Amino acid sequence: MFTPLEQRESPEDGGADPGEGAGPSRDDSDDERDHDEATRFMILWMRYRDESGHQDQGAPSVGGQTVDMYQLYLAVQNAGGFKNCTQEDKWEDLVGELDLPADGAAALKGIYQT
Repeated sequence: MFTPLEQRESPEDGGADPGEGAGPSRDDSDDERDHDEATRFMILWMRYRDESGHQDQGAPSVGGQTVDMYQLYLAVQNAGGFKNCTQEDKWEDLVGELDLPADGAAALKGIYQT
């Protein structure tokens, strides 16, 4: 299973508090940081696919719709991780959250596992 992003340091560990000094609205630096993180994720994910022999399979899709792997990763992590999504049967919820076909829960789980 692919998990490329490191754990961020918490304020207790000496890392920056994401809410520190931030107002309720996002600014351009937040959008840029999100874009940079998504780009980094995709580079690492494509490298993983190449190294594991999946590079020739094309973009993952559910019901003909391409799956945004970064958004899938974030959604699974926000739902408690792969194990929790499986134990709590949250894959159908994730399909809805990602605007994928309703019958794609098993396919989405399989894509995430690969």
